[in-house]
Amino acid sequence: MPIDENMLFKTIYERHGDKPIEFVMQEVAKAKASYLKAEIDLHNLSNDPTPTPNETVETEAIPLPEMELTKKKRYTKRSLQGRDPQQAIQDDTIMCCLCGETKTSISSAHLKSVHGITPDEYRKLCGYAPNQQLACKQLQLKRAEAIQKAQAGRGKKNKKTMAKVDE
Repeated sequence: MPIDENMLFKTIYERHGDKPIEFVMQEVAKAKASYLKAEIDLHNLSNDPTPTPNETVETEAIPLPEMELTKKKRYTKRSLQGRDPQQAIQDDTIMCCLCGETKTSISSAHLKSVHGITPDEYRKLCGYAPNQQLACKQLQLKRAEAIQKAQAGRGKKNKKTMAKVDE
């Protein structure tokens, strides 16, 4: 079964579209070589007269499909939506300063898929502290309470086990 090179390129580009085109093309070449080796191995198993892996197999150049290669968008302070980033974090919602969407938390998936940046890049852009949670104040409090409860539970267990060891 012949390999559909355009489909192979498209699949790899979808997975690694944020990387340079040279990297994508290297991955396509690796995938194509793996496919050809597997095809040769299958033919060898069925005793068909085909080239062995040591023989050269001629391949044609892979044409790039008609696809717009988008560059990573650069965000600046001017990119921020209306509100001051410090005011974007409310009691029950947090507003994404890039698109204006309000949520209970801004996930790394939202930042990566919609804006193409990491949470650390977003924090830096908005002037947040590096350890700032990207969540509304209520969710931050719930998380802090859960952490305190978990730590308190571990402390009690550790004291009990220590008492048994001392006896």
